[in-house]
Amino acid sequence: MKRLLAISLILPSLLITFASSASMHVEVSWSNVEKYRDLRAANEAKSKFQQRFFKEMSNHLNKLAEQLPHGYKLTMDVDNVDLAGRITFINGQEIRVIKGTFYPNMSFSYTLTDDKGQVVDKRETKAKGKAFMMNTNSQLGHRAFPYEKNLLSHWFNKELLANLKESNTEK
Repeated sequence: MKRLLAISLILPSLLITFASSASMHVEVSWSNVEKYRDLRAANEAKSKFQQRFFKEMSNHLNKLAEQLPHGYKLTMDVDNVDLAGRITFINGQEIRVIKGTFYPNMSFSYTLTDDKGQVVDKRETKAKGKAFMMNTNSQLGHRAFPYEKNLLSHWFNKELLANLKESNTEK
């Protein structure tokens, strides 16, 4: 019964994510959410937290995708998420403790297609933010999921765009 309830709470969030990204450059699917290593909040309902995470990441990826050539589309299937930090009990309350050893990471597959629908790049990857504590940006703590957004930004700029530029120079 708990599993059915969890699934019924998660499915609407996935549908919202798809609907919000359908008219944009990125389509993200979140597979096997119940098996993700760490996608839970210390002080928020699990389904609400996951829905907020999916929306924030999808919006962030769409913002990054504005750098892609006109007509290009990125399709991603995320199969694991491990948020920065770990949830622990302190004084009887659950809180997320951020330490350098608990870095964020995500694994996913992606397909990048051009304006004609031709596959430009297709890969499975694991993005790891091992140096996530090195960022001393003072605004980091004032936005939702800052370490995970930085992780995706780094992957997008250093891997996806670099692979795209590399494939364009080979032509």
